[in-house]
Amino acid sequence: MIALAIVYVAGLAAVILWPERVDGPGGARIQWLLSLLASAGVDRMSAYDVIESAANVALFAPGGLLLIALLSFRWRWWLPVVGVALSTAAELAQYLWLPERVASSADVIANAVGFTIGALVGAAIGAGLHRRHRGPGHAVAAAPLSAEATAAAASDQLAASTPVPSSTSSTTPSATR
Repeated sequence: MIALAIVYVAGLAAVILWPERVDGPGGARIQWLLSLLASAGVDRMSAYDVIESAANVALFAPGGLLLIALLSFRWRWWLPVVGVALSTAAELAQYLWLPERVASSADVIANAVGFTIGALVGAAIGAGLHRRHRGPGHAVAAAPLSAEATAAAASDQLAASTPVPSSTSSTTPSATR
């Protein structure tokens, strides 16, 4: 998992610190997608904004997923803050050192949303795996049980834990044997 995180961070750094826009001058590398959306009636500027935001979300989602897999479960509540901090640092680096790149608050939001989505997916997967490995005796109720259901569950537990004498038990009177 750590090796995968290292590869992801290296790739993320390459995309963030690439000297020119990743989509090429004037969106040349995504021209086919812009044309496809234009044929569906979406104006070029709106299409570009949607593609850019979706790409930012997709770029940062694996980071949230990997970080929640690597960190202790108790740190999960900090992951949205970590996502905002990493995104802000990325945009600040672009602003300070890469004059060809455009730093924007919309990118910070899209990156943080992607990071948070990845963390939520990771938390859901982790919770599912945790529940699966706990076994059938540790089921977690999704909602509070009614009084009748609680009484029935307690009765079932009591019945399951009460030993039942076998027919060959030595405690049976000898006259009935």
